[in-house]
Amino acid sequence: MNGHLENIRESSIPLPITTAALRLAEKFSNIGGVMNQQKKEQVYWNTLAVCAVKDYMEMMDISTDLNGSDSWNPVMRLATDAADLKLTQLGHLECRPLKLGQSGKFCNIPLEIPEDRIGLVAVEIDTQRQAATLLGFIATPKAGKLTVDKLQSIDKLLLHLDWLERKKAPVQLRQWLHNKFDAGWQSVAEVLVPKNLVLLSAAVQ
Repeated sequence: MNGHLENIRESSIPLPITTAALRLAEKFSNIGGVMNQQKKEQVYWNTLAVCAVKDYMEMMDISTDLNGSDSWNPVMRLATDAADLKLTQLGHLECRPLKLGQSGKFCNIPLEIPEDRIGLVAVEIDTQRQAATLLGFIATPKAGKLTVDKLQSIDKLLLHLDWLERKKAPVQLRQWLHNKFDAGWQSVAEVLVPKNLVLLSAAVQ
């Protein structure tokens, strides 16, 4: 266990906690409806963890959607232990915080975590140094206590996301062929039929 933990440590990703992230965590944890101290701390730590993972994803040029995340929804944030980051086109990635010194033990995965999560990243938070460390990830998070020695290195996370993207591509292609596509995709007709021909056909009619 110790050897694996050391390997996880060596491949972990240290990041600064930005002033903007600290302000957001403070704001979310003091918003109306957050009554008890335990809930305030939960929201505060969760927000910092999500912000750290978001910053890393942006560094890796992976598109994120904070507003589409449960952790950014005030109702979900209040009602559940929400700590997710939505990755555009891929799904929701769980971002679980560990306080400094807790990283040799475990992180808690709440019972209400949805089954469709595409993975979980464990984030060690050091508020005194304003630093966050992405310790590792697991592809299939389940409710309960996740010991840190069960984590895979962060570079495996990138491989996992790449696999998910390639796995999803054929599905998007099938949807495109049936004219079910997201913004930014051209329809089959637009690609296969020249624009001038479409205009000519409309003029004849």
